Order: sequence, then structure tokens, then C-alpha cells
Amino acid sequence: MANVRERQRTQSLNEAFASLRQIIPSLPSDKLSKIQTLQLATQYIEFLYQILSNSDSSSNSEVTDANTEHGKYLAQDKLSYAFSVWRMEGEFTNGQT
Repeated sequence: MANVRERQRTQSLNEAFASLRQIIPSLPSDKLSKIQTLQLATQYIEFLYQILSNSDSSSNSEVTDANTEHGKYLAQDKLSYAFSVWRMEGEFTNGQT
């Protein structure tokens, strides 16, 4: 009985990590472990926080455009691209020190 519950718990945890990996933009070369997934999720949250903190009234039109289905995909692609660039810049900067 305990083995069955542990298997179900592990399966549920693995499914949650798979869902998280689908949400977080990643590079094609990324093969993320669980800890790497959590670290990347933390970086992505920080990145999104910076975007929200730096947004101004001129970005309101972009938010309006994101209300359409097509706009959602475009906004998601833009965020994914911007996060990948931000992430690579951070790795480059950290490698320089």
C-alpha cells in the first residue's frame, strides 16, 4: 500500500515538473533536472517581476493586444525570446567576473 502511494506521489510530482517545464521558456539545449527547473522558474519569476516593475503607460497597448488569442501567442513568444536573451546576458555577465 505504501509503495502504491509513493508511486502515485512521485508520478504526481513528475507531472507537476513537466507542466512547469512547459511554462518556463527554455533553450533547446536545456535538459533540466528538477532543481534546475526550480532555479529557472525562480529566474523567470524575477524576470517577469522586472518587466512589470519597469512597465509604463506606453505598454498598455501591448496588454490590450494580448487580450486576443493571436495576441496571447505573440506576447508569449516575445516574453520567451526576451527571457532567453536576459538569461544568456546574465550567464555572460557572470562568466566575465
